[in-house]
Amino acid sequence: MKLLFDENISYRIVKKLESDFPNSKHISDLLKQRVKDSEIFLLAFKEEFCIVSFDEDFFELQILKGFPPKLVWLRFGNSSTEQIAE
Repeated sequence: MKLLFDENISYRIVKKLESDFPNSKHISDLLKQRVKDSEIFLLAFKEEFCIVSFDEDFFELQILKGFPPKLVWLRFGNSSTEQIAE
């Protein structure tokens, strides 16, 4: 499974998880400027990524548009990159 980490998660997480989730990316690796969540959702759909985010908007988009893409909605408070990776 390829993960696509949203901008609200540090780009450093990709390196920490590369052995378990090869070909995963941070959104900043694919898009060099800020874009709407709907554009990230479409990119994840086209490129077969599973979105990982703290953002509720992706959950709402999934309700409206269905899936794929899959979504991992992180629902806990401020955490270090290490804690998220665990």
